[in-house]
Amino acid sequence: MSTVSSALRRAPHQLMFWLVIAVFAVGALRAFFPIEGFDEVRTGEVPLEVAGSDGGLWVLNYADHTVSLVRTSDQEVLLTTEVGADVAPALSANDDGAWLILDAGATIGRVDASGEIVDRFDVSDTIDGIAQDLAAGPDFVWVTTGEGQQMVRIDTGTGEIGDVIEVGEVVVQPQVLGDSLWVFETDGITEYDNTTGEELNKIDTSDIRVHDFYATGDEVYVLANVDNFEETGLVVRLDPETNRENGRYRLTETKPSHITVADGQVFVTGSGGLLMELTTDPDRPPTLIATEQVTVSTKDLRGVTVLDDIVWVADGTNGIVHQPVTGVEGGDITDVTEPQVG
Repeated sequence: MSTVSSALRRAPHQLMFWLVIAVFAVGALRAFFPIEGFDEVRTGEVPLEVAGSDGGLWVLNYADHTVSLVRTSDQEVLLTTEVGADVAPALSANDDGAWLILDAGATIGRVDASGEIVDRFDVSDTIDGIAQDLAAGPDFVWVTTGEGQQMVRIDTGTGEIGDVIEVGEVVVQPQVLGDSLWVFETDGITEYDNTTGEELNKIDTSDIRVHDFYATGDEVYVLANVDNFEETGLVVRLDPETNRENGRYRLTETKPSHITVADGQVFVTGSGGLLMELTTDPDRPPTLIATEQVTVSTKDLRGVTVLDDIVWVADGTNGIVHQPVTGVEGGDITDVTEPQVG
């Protein structure tokens, strides 16, 4: 009887021991083998931002001060080039190459497909303070100064730097969409004419804390109210015509980082190696249809974009993860629960 009792007493401890071993074993496997359906391309240390162009996918590797170009057809790294220790954590791209903020915010530079920095535009005498973010369009680049409250347009064909636009508020996260430039300012997300800089529309966002946003032709999707301690955040859909909110979804159990929209789907990256997919059905609030751990759990995923029907995500450690848009697990909209509203 005593032998049986002793064995029973040891059983919970033995079970816990083997559970711990199993957890570490799974973690080790994930470190060496990507999650099924996803793959990883190593580009450099601490990749933060990704941007697509006809030439491929550009990746900013912030810690080792390099930019990589990945061919999307076979995921081959075509080049990795050093751009200087004073590069800012900002990246945009057009058909001419990758655009960066260099020299501690004094210069806007272009890296072409040869890996050379072939253009430099000195903005130090034009703007107050330093350049902090940028967005490239065909033959032009818009530069914003953040707390400097200014924007300026560079005609990259002629090299002409336009007149400074005094926004009067903090201005960040520029995005070019068609004939429009969208930016986030202190009290709203604002649309400007991307040629003249004339203000066209402003959506009041004073009731939410904007973390990131993505503008489409008909809607603006906002990643808001991110709480890194509680690991929560909101995806909020705004209607530019009415300047009102048109649905929201509350994300949980992750620290949301970046958002993008493509092909009727919203993609959000977050901590724990998570990529979340939501629908963009205009007749319903944004609805979560997939949450996948696309890389090892220690990674906080960063910039995300869709290029050539593939979701590309900077993994924040040493490369990018990718998967075809159609490969992201999900389901029919009728098969999921109603969204959480918060």
